[in-house]
Amino acid sequence: MPVKNKLALPDHIVSILKAGIQAPSGDNCQPWAFKVDGNYIDLYLRPEVDRSFFNFRQLASVISCGAVLENMRCEAARLGYMLDFEVDGSGDFSKPIAKMHIEKSRARSEDLITLSKVIYKRCTNRKMYDRRPIPAEHIEQLKREVERISGCELHLFTDRKDIFRWARLVYMADRLRTERRDLHEHLMSMIRWTDEEAREKRDGLPLKNLEAGLAGELFLRATRSWKVMRVCNAVGLSKLVAFHSFRAMLNSSAVGVVTAPEMNVINYVTGGQSIERIWLKSGDLSLSIQPMTAITLFLNKLYGDGTDVFAKKHKEIMQVIVMNLKKFFQKYLLNTIPIFLFRLGYALQPTYVTYRQNPLRLLV
Repeated sequence: MPVKNKLALPDHIVSILKAGIQAPSGDNCQPWAFKVDGNYIDLYLRPEVDRSFFNFRQLASVISCGAVLENMRCEAARLGYMLDFEVDGSGDFSKPIAKMHIEKSRARSEDLITLSKVIYKRCTNRKMYDRRPIPAEHIEQLKREVERISGCELHLFTDRKDIFRWARLVYMADRLRTERRDLHEHLMSMIRWTDEEAREKRDGLPLKNLEAGLAGELFLRATRSWKVMRVCNAVGLSKLVAFHSFRAMLNSSAVGVVTAPEMNVINYVTGGQSIERIWLKSGDLSLSIQPMTAITLFLNKLYGDGTDVFAKKHKEIMQVIVMNLKKFFQKYLLNTIPIFLFRLGYALQPTYVTYRQNPLRLLV
């Protein structure tokens, strides 16, 4: 989608746009653009930014757009405005996915204002967490944030047996992820290998942001080529990569799953709003979050395209994952679609952050 030069925008519109694009996105691909006409803003999803295997029907990017909308609502409230929007659920991304209207408001939305203060602090924290229990009142506060956005549910698992079960499933999904050439090459294309590259491109994942440590960074550099990674997979090194995710899950205070009633654009926008509220409220409570979404993204593909999109051994892995989900978590996931999986806990703040594009370069 071409970028066009625009006249200077009012300060409140620029602030709302800047807050919106602090939203999370797959590998920080930032799949959004905006059209501004006075106090009307159209939000576009840019499919060309991420056509990876994980982004089935652009649903991962739809979730990100939902998070953008929630950030914009929060920032508008902080500035004394009310932001309303309508979502286009057709899946035709040549049209705006959401049309917004902003107007002055005398009413103060205290919940949105509180969350707005955390927008620029929100981040993915890939450090190891401790296992300190989360106070029950904080768990309830997180659940209430989702209840404010009708349509999705939050399930939080704090029992150590449940966390171990989720850790095993994440381990299996991450093994599958490292053994797919398309996913490996997509990830490598999104890593920014030097700080200079990260600052220049202002998207993707700076290498240091991955919190891989010196050994992990050397491994990532050595396996940029699929030929090398394929050899590593053949000798079992994919297990080591997945084991890192397994340890990360175990060393968490809780595992969270956001579910939606159906797989469609409306529900995934709502899911993105809910996820961003959880993330912002977690920051307000000094909690850290890391998405562990390989499972939910593979499930999107499985439910949408069936098993034929997986190699034989990967079909077997997916069958085991689905079987375990039904065995241990069916009462939570019954008649719903899990759209976001994350670990939650206490940790030191990340040393390195991701960058964002200038919002004025995202205008169409």
